[in-house]
Amino acid sequence: MAPVFDTVYLHRHGGRITYALISNGPLVICIPGMGDVRSVYRSLAAALAEAGFRVAAMDLRGHGDSDATFENYDDAAASSDLIALAEHLGVPAIWVGNSMGAGAACWAEAEAPALTAGLMLLGPFVRDSKASLLGKLLLRLALLRPWGSAAWRAYFRKLYPTHRDAAYDAHFTEAMGYLRQPVHWEAFHKTSRTSHQPATAFE
Repeated sequence: MAPVFDTVYLHRHGGRITYALISNGPLVICIPGMGDVRSVYRSLAAALAEAGFRVAAMDLRGHGDSDATFENYDDAAASSDLIALAEHLGVPAIWVGNSMGAGAACWAEAEAPALTAGLMLLGPFVRDSKASLLGKLLLRLALLRPWGSAAWRAYFRKLYPTHRDAAYDAHFTEAMGYLRQPVHWEAFHKTSRTSHQPATAFE
């Protein structure tokens, strides 16, 4: 039988963060990377719940069901949401972060060691890219409208080059569907322009 997740909202200054909560036990908080949504952790969350963990999988600001009304979308802002969620749930957490979410997890571990039970970084982005000025300019141009969403969709599919589970197509459709909404695309665009330098300082 598939596990049952409760969808819950955490109120923050500037908007709401959405997270899915399942099971009981030691807390694991999972945060996805830029352009992705909490359902990316569907398999991991189910396995952790079966192993006796309580799992909260959250959406980044401006992504998924989280509001796109915030001023800041960088690693530090995402980290503050991680910490607030652990405080709200009332126990230390194992932080699981993917890509940009890993940078946020590093920041959370450094800022709130008493709330940190462990740290797992998946494909971590905790440093700014060493790309040339031209490379960075080309990236910004690639994400501009009207072609930006198509460029991101093509890139997103490359994140799963060898194995896609039965729920992949639904996950892809969900993640891209949010980004078709102008407010969410604007939040995504702001996120893409942030620096990982704050997370780097805590390595």
